[in-house]
Amino acid sequence: MRDELRTWGAPRGVYLPVLTFSVVGIAGTAQFLPALTPLGAACAGALMALRRRLWPLIGIACLGLLMIMGLVARAPGHHWFLVAMLLMGALLPYRRMPAAVFLPRPVWAICLGGAMASICLSVSVGPDHAAALIALGNVLAGALGAALVRQLALSNGGFPVARDMSVLDVSRDLLLGRVTSGMLHDLAQPLNVISMANGNLGYIMESLEMPPAQRAQLDERLNRIAAQTEHAASILNLFRWFGRDREGAMLNVKSALQQAVAATRSNVRHGGVGVRLGGDALDYPLAGRHGLLEMMTVAALLSSFGTFVLADGSKIKGLVHVHAELSPSFIVIAIWCEDETARPCPAGPIDQTTLWLLEQIARAGDGDFRRAPEKHGLAQFTIRLARDDI
Repeated sequence: MRDELRTWGAPRGVYLPVLTFSVVGIAGTAQFLPALTPLGAACAGALMALRRRLWPLIGIACLGLLMIMGLVARAPGHHWFLVAMLLMGALLPYRRMPAAVFLPRPVWAICLGGAMASICLSVSVGPDHAAALIALGNVLAGALGAALVRQLALSNGGFPVARDMSVLDVSRDLLLGRVTSGMLHDLAQPLNVISMANGNLGYIMESLEMPPAQRAQLDERLNRIAAQTEHAASILNLFRWFGRDREGAMLNVKSALQQAVAATRSNVRHGGVGVRLGGDALDYPLAGRHGLLEMMTVAALLSSFGTFVLADGSKIKGLVHVHAELSPSFIVIAIWCEDETARPCPAGPIDQTTLWLLEQIARAGDGDFRRAPEKHGLAQFTIRLARDDI
């Protein structure tokens, strides 16, 4: 547990509320006081947010022991509710946790007040109404427990830190991006000088007499310099507008995906890897969230490119599919990899710190970012953004 909390960046103070909720909630159930089961529900919600499968299983074992001993015969419904919440924390992947784990702070007061009111009212009303009040209190208390523990974890560490110290690599990339953005102007000046010098050389060559073969050779060199200069300028333009929305430009899903492909072209490990865009949502307008989609797609592509370099260093050919389609409520972008025989390939690794950052970016755009295991369907990455035309 200590290592898990360190991985999450959670303070040791998490133990006290979790232990308190556990003792009081289970003791209340065992002593035939079902009105206190919201405290146990808060404990179950806290265990869900800790991302540790062992502790919910221990809680289920304790509740099962109480059931075997016959201590919960008078409140079977509330008992099973706690078991269901603990099972959710033990079996449900964290990326599919309910939205209660991500409650905003203003909702905490509503959950706290509602849970306390349900406890108080369930004691004074009859048993018929008490069951409904306790059920409502369980839901609110469970959401509050999950949100509080998650906030304790984030307030101490800022965001989850993977055991492989990937936070150092991500921090380096973030700082490197800030440094690079400040150098764009300095890099643009030499390019302007080279471009002007190349144009002047072309003007001088036109006024000089030389053999046709020599002129053709010099023209080819000047054209090569001009092409390389334009390519460097386009790279600087990608740096400048990466993750931003260009004013006055036609911003849609296709342009965001194309920008992401252009930004990651240099990260393709070898020439046998291609990227294919498809779907019926490419022309969907995306003003205001163009940069968000570009950043999430870049992260998914960088992970996907690692698929085509095996552990022994050998390289395989393949294709990365980026498919955008419209659902009734969302724009859904699915990303998956295929080898040269059209057989699906697993996506490359992505560290937990980057994944957490992408989840926050997606939530800022009214969507989500998911990485699915290999056995769960075709798409390895799924990006969803809420539609603004409904």
